[in-house]
Amino acid sequence: MPSYAQSVIGVKDNKVYFNDLIPETEYKVEQTGYIKTRTVTADQCGLIKMSNTDSYPILNSGNYQDLYFKENDYWYYWTNYTDLTNYPKPSCQQVGGSYVLDGVIWDAGDGTGSISFIVTPEAIYLYHPQLIQPYSTHTVYWYGEWDDSNGIYTGNTRITKLKANSCGIARLNLAPFQKTAYDFPNTNYRWTLKQGETKVMDFNPNSSQINYTPICKKGVKFEPVSYQ
Repeated sequence: MPSYAQSVIGVKDNKVYFNDLIPETEYKVEQTGYIKTRTVTADQCGLIKMSNTDSYPILNSGNYQDLYFKENDYWYYWTNYTDLTNYPKPSCQQVGGSYVLDGVIWDAGDGTGSISFIVTPEAIYLYHPQLIQPYSTHTVYWYGEWDDSNGIYTGNTRITKLKANSCGIARLNLAPFQKTAYDFPNTNYRWTLKQGETKVMDFNPNSSQINYTPICKKGVKFEPVSYQ
């Protein structure tokens, strides 16, 4: 069984290059500091429901969590789940020829009218008729928890799958992450390369820039004397 001294070669053309991985093997990179984005549409009442999913696990509690609605330039935040005893989940009901919200509504307190904002472990329910019209579509950003001690958002974790080629080389494109990263590039980023659930290495995506990358031809790797 050959041994593999996995390493990061460096960055070229906005891609991180890995060397000495197990050939033809799948890996994944856990990228922290990511801002999750989703598009949501209000129903007939103007009620938006955002479910908790593996790809968009927004419903944490315990510290400030912030959702930003791009088109309205408006922030919604919470620290804990809603007490459903006093604030039950709202729903849209048809009454005659119109639709009305069945739920507890209160004043937003900032001049933006009435609101209902319910956070449960399964979903967020949002009704804000002055800003969210029936059937309207909105772009939502989730920044993760607010880290008060450092004055930054922690961001989220993005999972990117990779596969090493026949020479044990793999590359990670940084562009998709950079589009919504909180403050990329940041020298404090520490990402993790995994094979399945086994950690292979931690690395900094802000690795040194390189001028050349190894070439793989029919399973044979050709490397420059120096990557710089």
